[in-house]
Amino acid sequence: MVSSDEGQHPGIQAEQELRRANEEWVRALAQRDGAALDHIISDDFVLAFPFEGDEKAEFIADVLSGDVRVDSLEPQGVTFRAFAGAGIVFGTETANWHYKGRDLSGTYRFLRVYTKEEGRWRIVALHLCSPTHRLA
Repeated sequence: MVSSDEGQHPGIQAEQELRRANEEWVRALAQRDGAALDHIISDDFVLAFPFEGDEKAEFIADVLSGDVRVDSLEPQGVTFRAFAGAGIVFGTETANWHYKGRDLSGTYRFLRVYTKEEGRWRIVALHLCSPTHRLA
């Protein structure tokens, strides 16, 4: 259980912290802010998407070089869940982004897994998929 200094339910406070961490992630990507990305991404980070690199250093290097360029992420139906030391953020977002000059903009389903490290939420895993089939 996460402790609360504000008298709020611990789960609610943890989810609010997770929301702020997720907003930091989106800003850092759009602004290509290497220091902020380093702060929010865990050293144990893994990325599940067809990039050439899937670890923290490779991902940040790709963002800084412009190989990964995220112009915007617009969330839709995002759910936040916080547990003792772990949190998940999942949902759908419309992304305007490019990878090595290829436009990969569109709507994606995503799952971000966070861990609480040194008192702050950090992304430890990210999975993206482009939904191609919808049930009627």
